[in-house]
Amino acid sequence: MQDQGHRPTPALGAERAPRHKLFEPVSLWRNGAPLRGHLLDLSATGALCHSDMAVATGDRVLIDAERLGVAGRVVWTGGKRFGLHFDAPLPAPVIARVVQRG
Repeated sequence: MQDQGHRPTPALGAERAPRHKLFEPVSLWRNGAPLRGHLLDLSATGALCHSDMAVATGDRVLIDAERLGVAGRVVWTGGKRFGLHFDAPLPAPVIARVVQRG
C-alpha cells in the first residue's frame, strides 16, 4: 500500500537536515532482493530515492553504491519516489564524498 505522496512533517522545533540534490544510479536492496534505482537527494538523516519497483512504508532498504552503503526505513512513498530515513546519521565526510561525485 502506498501513501500517495504523504510526507511526514518534522516534529515541532526539529530542523530538517540540509539536502544535497543528486542523480546517482544505485543498487537498492529490499528483503534481500536487488532493485535498480537512483538517489535524488541526500542528507545526514535520509534520502530521496527513485525506483521502478514499488516499495511500501515501513520497508527496510539498503542503498549500495560505489561511495555509499547505508540502510534505513521507508517513511513515505509517492509514485516511483520514496523517502528513506537512515538507521544512523551519515558523517559529513561521507556526504561530501558522495556529493562531489554526483
